[in-house]
Amino acid sequence: MDTLIDNYNKNSDLIITKSDGVTLSDSNGNKYLDFYSGVCVMNLGHNPQGWSDMLLDIVTKFVYISNYFYNQNEINLSNQLSKLVEKSIPNAKVFFYNSDTEANEGALKFAILQNNLKQVKSNIMVFNRSLESLYCTHNKAYREPFYDHLNKVHFWHWNKLDGLKEYIIENNINIIINEPIQGESGVIPMNKEFASLLNDLHDELKFMWIIDEVQTGMGRCGEIFAHHIYDVKPDFVTLAKALGNGIPIGAVICANNAIVKSGDNGTTFSGNPFATGVACWILNKIIEDNLPSKAIDTGNYIMDKLRKIANNPTSKIVDIRGVGLFIGLELDKTRNIYDIINGLREEKILCIGAENNTLRICPPLIINISDVDIFIDKLSNLLINNGQPTAAVPVTTALPVRMIITSKTVRPSEIVAESEIVTESEIVTGSETVIVSNTEYESESVMDTLRAHA
Repeated sequence: MDTLIDNYNKNSDLIITKSDGVTLSDSNGNKYLDFYSGVCVMNLGHNPQGWSDMLLDIVTKFVYISNYFYNQNEINLSNQLSKLVEKSIPNAKVFFYNSDTEANEGALKFAILQNNLKQVKSNIMVFNRSLESLYCTHNKAYREPFYDHLNKVHFWHWNKLDGLKEYIIENNINIIINEPIQGESGVIPMNKEFASLLNDLHDELKFMWIIDEVQTGMGRCGEIFAHHIYDVKPDFVTLAKALGNGIPIGAVICANNAIVKSGDNGTTFSGNPFATGVACWILNKIIEDNLPSKAIDTGNYIMDKLRKIANNPTSKIVDIRGVGLFIGLELDKTRNIYDIINGLREEKILCIGAENNTLRICPPLIINISDVDIFIDKLSNLLINNGQPTAAVPVTTALPVRMIITSKTVRPSEIVAESEIVTESEIVTGSETVIVSNTEYESESVMDTLRAHA
């Protein structure tokens, strides 16, 4: 580790060695529930069924052939994406990259090129971070068509309606880029009024509109593309992260009228058969398993549970917001969100933070309710009890209990601490069911079993 530049402030005592489903394992044999998906990357979970066979099938055919030739995987993926985005960008075209930064920069390059054809300088309005490597190149031939034609980057307050049209006109804004739901800023959705206004202004003022779906795309928010929730029609959509479920790939989906000449873009691994083949398989699985719908149901369940925690003023919850399985839990400034993140890690649950003292909750879309309940229980304990263990249900030891399964439900709190035969019962602990049948147990042993499954 000493030879690595610590750009990401990694935890030096946590080395991940294996992943499966929604679980990560470390070098000490500990297992963690993954509630951040590598920052919205692993939408399909880790090592999903069929993953190894799919990878083997691709790599035994080819991995890379250069981008001077077409391959069937990139053709299939571009066709899929163009069809899926038809609602907002009819007859779309696609260009592939290797990452989120490349995809966003590529969309900006495409938009700037359109302005160059009109012989106007580009004025960009942004709400998130963007614009990177082309600032740094010494080669004028690469730089001049783009940043020598870039006049200014403007920033606008998220979801602010008043004055937006006037500002766009006064500053000759001709490119706007935004996420449908801001991630790094604290999981803040674009409200419907703001989305509608941007869409109307786009139609009226004819600026080019880029929607960044790097974190929100691929089903996380209940649609393959989150901007479809808002019924808007941008010129460009960018994808990355979950498109490859851990395999590096990015994409720009462009309106059919975007004019790009051969050689305007260049990236060595663009559309390589390995990454595009994986992305085709991932996209098909997300659709076949109806994961966008599952994301909405599970996300609603999580937010309902969080609202119940918020009813306790000790929790210091300020806001609960999000769509599907992209959820932000904002805390009062008297609580440090990273204390909560570290506390969850001690409980073998991995989460990440965001700006505005926000916990970002974005597990794989395959997460099940029993794992959600574990997360909610641990989070509630940290927020309300400051991580102190909750009081155990009082029991008296060495008292026999017989339990036989039928339809009646008995919860742990209903078990009496007396010598009693409890018949025709099923013990339910949260989302897990402990089945005890036709056997006498000491009451303490039964409670141990319950606690082990709680």
